[in-house]
Amino acid sequence: MSTVLDTVSRIALLRQVEQELQYVWDCGNPDCEGQPGCRTRQGFIVPVRHARRAQIPPEGDWRSVVFCTGRGWGKSRSAAEYVKNRMLGEPEHRVGIIAPDFGIAKNLCMEGESGLLACMPKNRVKSYNKTTGVLTLTNGSMTQLFGATTQMDAEKVRGFQFHTMWYEELATMRYGEVAWDIAQFSLRLGQDPRIVVTTTPRATPLMKRILKREPGVQVVRGRTIDNEQNLATATVEYLRARYEGTTLGRQELEGELLEMMPGALWDLDVLDRDRQAIPAKFDRVVVAVDPAGSHRDDSDETGIIVVGQVRDHYWVIADYSGTYTPDQWSRQAIMAYREHGADRVVAEGNYGGDMVEATLRAADRNVSYRRVTATRGKVLRAEPIVALYERHLVHHPDPGLPGLEEQMCTWIPPGQFEFDGATEMQVPIPPSPWSPDRIDALVWGLTELSQVKKRYSHG
Repeated sequence: MSTVLDTVSRIALLRQVEQELQYVWDCGNPDCEGQPGCRTRQGFIVPVRHARRAQIPPEGDWRSVVFCTGRGWGKSRSAAEYVKNRMLGEPEHRVGIIAPDFGIAKNLCMEGESGLLACMPKNRVKSYNKTTGVLTLTNGSMTQLFGATTQMDAEKVRGFQFHTMWYEELATMRYGEVAWDIAQFSLRLGQDPRIVVTTTPRATPLMKRILKREPGVQVVRGRTIDNEQNLATATVEYLRARYEGTTLGRQELEGELLEMMPGALWDLDVLDRDRQAIPAKFDRVVVAVDPAGSHRDDSDETGIIVVGQVRDHYWVIADYSGTYTPDQWSRQAIMAYREHGADRVVAEGNYGGDMVEATLRAADRNVSYRRVTATRGKVLRAEPIVALYERHLVHHPDPGLPGLEEQMCTWIPPGQFEFDGATEMQVPIPPSPWSPDRIDALVWGLTELSQVKKRYSHG
C-alpha cells in the first residue's frame, strides 16, 4: 500500500514540477540568454523563453534595484518575476505596487502580458480581486496597488507596511517624490526589505537623486534592441528609422539618462550649482500665489511659493503648494506671509480676481496684496526668470524643494522643438498635459522682486 502511495506522490510531484516549469524565469545557467530548452540547476529542461542574464537583479546587499532601460527591454517582466519569487519564497509576504495611476498598476503590473498574474503558477493563487487588484497566494502573501495621479493618491501608501515595493515608471509619476518618500516609511517588514523600480530613463530630479545620491542602489541599464528576439521586426525597424539619433530615441530606445529633459526650462544641475543657505535677513520677502481654477480632489494644485531678495540676489525660501479649497489656500498663504515676515502677497487673478482678493482679506484684512493678471504665455513670462537663474542670481536651499524643482525640471511648455537626425528637421516635443502651478507662482514672485518689466498688467 505504501508503494502505491509513494508512486502516486511521485507522479503528483512530477506533474507539479512539469506545470511550474512553464513559469521558470531564472534557469540558473550563466550562459543562457532566455532560449527554451536549457536545463535548470536541478536538471529539468525549461520548455519556454525565460530571463536573459541582465534581467536577473544583481546579488548582494542592495536596498533598491532600478531597471532604467529602453522601451520593450523587459523591465516590467523582470520586476514581476522578482516580486513573484519574493512572494512565493516567504509566507505572508506583503508587496506594494505603485504606478502613475491605479489603472496602470492593475492593467499592466497585475493583469498585463508581463504582469504578476501571467508569471504566477495558477496553483499558487488563492484569490484575485479584479476591482481592487489585490492578489492573495495560498501561502498568505498579498499585494496592494496604488496610483499617483494626485498628491492624495500618492499619500495613500501612508500607514501600510511592506516587505517589497515595486515602482512602475517612477520617472513619469507627477507625484513620484511623494510616493517615493512616504513609501520608505512603509518598507519596514522583515529583515530584508527591497525596492524594485522599472522606468524609462528621464532626467527628473527624483531619478537623479536616486541614481546618484540614494544609498544601496543598484542600476540595471539596457537598450530596446537587447530584447529584439521578442519584439516584432517591423516595429524595431520603424523605431530605429524614426527615432535613432534623436534625444527621444536616446532616452526611449537606448535607455540613456539624459542630463536634461528635452524642452524643459530648467535643469537640476543648474539648481544644484547655485544652492545657498537662506540668509537671516532679507530686503524684501514676497508670497506668490497661483490659485487653481477648480477645487476638486483631482484638480490642479494652488501654487504658493515664498521668495526673498538681498540686493540683486534672490532666494526661493519655501513651497506651501497643494490641493486646497479657497479657504484653505488663503490660510496657507497668510500663514506663510506672517511666518516669513513678507511685505506682500501677489496672486494671479485670471480666475476671478475680486474673489481672490476677497478670499485673502477674509483670512487677514490687513494683508498687503497685489493682483497680477497674465496677458502673455507662460513661456514668455518665465523667460526673464530663467535668465536670472542662468546668471546665478537665484538660489535654492539645500536640501531642496522637491515638489517645485520636480516641476521646473520636467514641465515641457508648448512650442518646444528638437532636431531629428533621421529627417534633419526640427520636430515638436509633446508638451506636458498638466498645469505648472508651482512654476507660475515662482515666476510671479521673482518678477515682483526683480521688477522685470514685461507686458503683463497689475491690478
